[in-house]
Amino acid sequence: MLYCLDELDDGKGHSAPMLKLMPGKGIMQGRLAALGLQSVELNGGILRGHTFHYSRLETTVRRYCGAQGTKGAEGEAIYHCGSLWASYVHLYFQSAMSAAASIFRPRTADATGS
Repeated sequence: MLYCLDELDDGKGHSAPMLKLMPGKGIMQGRLAALGLQSVELNGGILRGHTFHYSRLETTVRRYCGAQGTKGAEGEAIYHCGSLWASYVHLYFQSAMSAAASIFRPRTADATGS
């Protein structure tokens, strides 16, 4: 996800441009920001995965949905920006293959064109 953002800040005042596929920037932290098992319910089932990162995200993109940590704790946000899906969660597609496939199915625009 970090590489898809506008920029990545090293947390010490230096930043580097990224791909600019998703508005926002990642900011590296001096310590672990998140670690743990996560799951997300999508059409077709519950995908499982994990999160492990040393950065935080600043973005104007509204979250599409959120993952859930163990024991029901709030997990990482999942973003859908155009055809890009992005999250700190590393999903195990084999945990629910039909749910994983739903991510790659083309979306149809509603009456508002969104």
